[in-house]
Amino acid sequence: MGHTGRPLVAGPWLTSAFALICGATLARVAGQNVVLSGLNGVDLSAVLWTLAFVAYLCRTGPWLLSPKIGRKAASKS
Repeated sequence: MGHTGRPLVAGPWLTSAFALICGATLARVAGQNVVLSGLNGVDLSAVLWTLAFVAYLCRTGPWLLSPKIGRKAASKS
């Protein structure tokens, strides 16, 4: 965010993406031992990681495709 001139505040989209990555990690570690709605841990991990990446792209994609926000110049006193 800092490279695009935006404040370093994650917000709900990025926080959700980071939480989904943590969930994907836990599901991957559980592996074949966990089955949830017909998905084993590895498959569930892939779904969660994909959702996290989509959330990340939805939030940061517009920033990367738009011009950088200019920083305010220091006032001269």
